[in-house]
Amino acid sequence: MSKQALRIEVFLSIGDASWPALRARVEEGISELGGAWVEVAVGTDLDVEAMLEETATLVILWDGQEKRRFTMQLARGRFLDEEDGHLHYELELRPTLWFLGLDKNTRKWRDQRAEPIVSKVLGEGSVAHAWRTTRQSDLQPYCMQYRETNLAFVSRMLEFEGFYYTFDPDGTMILGDTSSASPEVEGGAEFELIDAAGALAHGDFGVTSFERGAAVGSGKATVNDYNWKTPALSLLASATGAKDTHLEIYDYPVGYRSPAQGEVLARLRVEALCAEKRFVEGTSTVFSFAPARIFSFTHEEATSFSGRYLLVHVEHDYREEGGVAHYENRFRAIPADVPYRPALKTERPEIQGNHTAMVRGPAGEEIHTDAYGRAKVQFHWDREAKGSDEDSRWIRMLQEISTSIALSRVGWEISVGYIDGDPTRPMGLARQINGQMVPMYNQPAFRNRMTIRTETYPGKAGFNELRLEDSAGSMHMDWHAQKDWKNLIEHDRTETIGNNLTVLVESNSTRVVEKTQQYTIGADQTRTVGGSVINKVELDRTHAIGGDESIHVEVGADTAVTGSEVETVGGTRYTRAGNDEAGSIDRNIQKTLTRIVGGSQISMAGGSVAHEGGKVLVEIASGSKVTVAIDESIKQAVADKHGTFVSGYVLRKSKGDMSVSAKKTTVNVGASAIFRSAERMELRSKAIELVASASIALRGEGLTIEMTPSGVSITGPLKQESGTKITYRGNPEKLTP
Repeated sequence: MSKQALRIEVFLSIGDASWPALRARVEEGISELGGAWVEVAVGTDLDVEAMLEETATLVILWDGQEKRRFTMQLARGRFLDEEDGHLHYELELRPTLWFLGLDKNTRKWRDQRAEPIVSKVLGEGSVAHAWRTTRQSDLQPYCMQYRETNLAFVSRMLEFEGFYYTFDPDGTMILGDTSSASPEVEGGAEFELIDAAGALAHGDFGVTSFERGAAVGSGKATVNDYNWKTPALSLLASATGAKDTHLEIYDYPVGYRSPAQGEVLARLRVEALCAEKRFVEGTSTVFSFAPARIFSFTHEEATSFSGRYLLVHVEHDYREEGGVAHYENRFRAIPADVPYRPALKTERPEIQGNHTAMVRGPAGEEIHTDAYGRAKVQFHWDREAKGSDEDSRWIRMLQEISTSIALSRVGWEISVGYIDGDPTRPMGLARQINGQMVPMYNQPAFRNRMTIRTETYPGKAGFNELRLEDSAGSMHMDWHAQKDWKNLIEHDRTETIGNNLTVLVESNSTRVVEKTQQYTIGADQTRTVGGSVINKVELDRTHAIGGDESIHVEVGADTAVTGSEVETVGGTRYTRAGNDEAGSIDRNIQKTLTRIVGGSQISMAGGSVAHEGGKVLVEIASGSKVTVAIDESIKQAVADKHGTFVSGYVLRKSKGDMSVSAKKTTVNVGASAIFRSAERMELRSKAIELVASASIALRGEGLTIEMTPSGVSITGPLKQESGTKITYRGNPEKLTP
């Protein structure tokens, strides 16, 4: 090696100024930022601050020819010392990508692949780059950079997809994914082990030391995830390397949605785990050793060391001491047939706690959901958003119970949680109160009130509400249905009310009971009907009244019984139609009427009293029987038999005609029987039997006929006519003409 011909020059983009380097150390590697640290001596003071971020080119010249060039930017400079009239400075150079670590951002991408996302971020940082990848990444419905530097975000994206990068001599970032297709080392790729001292003496380039090593590491990668749209689909996927398959790295959730994606990611991860299990390390004088370059090494004695290797890390070291320049590099390489993948070193950011977000929708829309009931929200951190539906994303909403559904309204502020802290997996939790969406009931005046309310859609003209009032002594629940309220109970319903029940129906009420209905009322019942009441009973009806029953009819009362009717009254039965001036009693029975009264039976009508029995009419009164028709007639008509049995007296009084018509009439009076008619009294029957234990009196205008056990007394004019004969039987002495 010709030491005198080796010199290093540093070119800064400040005019044509350049300085020779006294010392230089350059680090570079696959998916490593690297950098250069250069010491220079200048005759005048350097304005380091003015040169920051300027392009700096570090060139290694061998015998006047360029062997390596590194293009970076000045990131830091400091004054070291003054020596021999020269000012010594240390300049730190970094690739343009390094400066992305100084930008931190929070933002989102929707429906994009990793490549365009990374390119956008690199472009924002003026990082020249070129894609040399063979595989296209999967489309990401939602990608998030959350409180990450641009450098961390880009690194995380590339590591996840198995993409690596290096830098070319011009500083362009080269992105690749197929290490086996990497180019060979420039200027010759086959090297042998040489003596370092001899190399320097003869100007040879070669490997001066070579070591081989191996390390144990995980040999199996298993990934898993969950796709809520296909909850039954298993996304578990595994991949294994050549060795150490019993050592497994399992990760969940990873961030994919299909089994095919899982298989690819598992393979990429196991390749990253196994990439540097076998490695070689050494030193060389080869300037062109660079990351992602392949070289061949041969050794006649140690043939097992021979092979093709991929350089993954190179550190160049130059120094000038006493006018003599020294150069050497240290390298690390792996077998070229082993796929290289970057290790997953960059952690995904996690959100600790919750955020809030605003529910968004199209202009004029109040509720905006999809088939899953999801809402679109816009986050407060989204400074790129314009407040439209396009700036928001769909998120699932937490539902309190199985099969329940509560839909968020446009304009609401809701709290948002994150599954596993993943910024790309938000979930709506609850509505928040803010300066615009204040509580519907003034606080703290109604702090004792809990409310569940939903507003009418669209227009917000009304609401449905459940309100719970928790004030001590007046606790209650209120239900408000803006329109209809429907209940469906598949089996029983039981209600227990400790005090009163009030039901107000402002229109119609309909109740249909398919089977039996039973009412039990412990005290009184009052029913007030403004119109008519129609009761229709298909079969039997039974009324059982423990006390009195009063029926008040303002106009008429008609009772029509097609079959038999039996009335049993333990006390007095009193029937009154209207008042003493008007009203009628009209009863029509198609077949049999049986009336049993434990006391007296009283029928009084301002108009007429009429009983029409289809066949049989039977009346039994333990007391007296009184029938009064003030203005009109009394009429009883029975097709077959008519029987009246009264233990007390019988009084019939009418202003009009009084008639009893039956095939057979039986009147049995325990006391007196009085029949009074203002006009005509007519008894017609094939046989008439009047039985009275005390007396029977028939009174007309000027005529009285009274029958007692002792005899019959006729007072007044009496006309007797008979087509045959009239026979009187009795004691002649008591017969007075």
